Amino acid sequence: MPEIRFQIQWPDGSRETCYSPSLVVKDYFIAPQAYALEDFVQRSRTALQIASDRVQAKYGMPCGLALGQLQSIETKASQYQDWPQPQVQVLGFLESDPGYSCGQSAEDWINRLESMFPQYALPPTGEIPST
Repeated sequence: MPEIRFQIQWPDGSRETCYSPSLVVKDYFIAPQAYALEDFVQRSRTALQIASDRVQAKYGMPCGLALGQLQSIETKASQYQDWPQPQVQVLGFLESDPGYSCGQSAEDWINRLESMFPQYALPPTGEIPST
């Protein structure tokens, strides 16, 4: 299953590269194009849920990376809800190495998630986290 990343720019000008395990996001977004914040979130929700469902149909489990990406988008979008007419710009798409997909082992998933969300990474075995 080919994965893809889509680059976006939030209303404050910050940029992010988002992940999908399926090219279906290209059915929901055009690049470059701006979307009203709520429209962007709804399109993301639909596309990433479809992508996760495709992974589940193929591998027997939903794609945690897609669902995590959706959660990240929803969390970030909530910061701009009170802005006047907030928009998210879809800047482009980056098609990925076909050698990786949501069908990888649990260890690969953990490594991938830790690279995407380093603040949640576990310390190496035997290390005691600092407080």
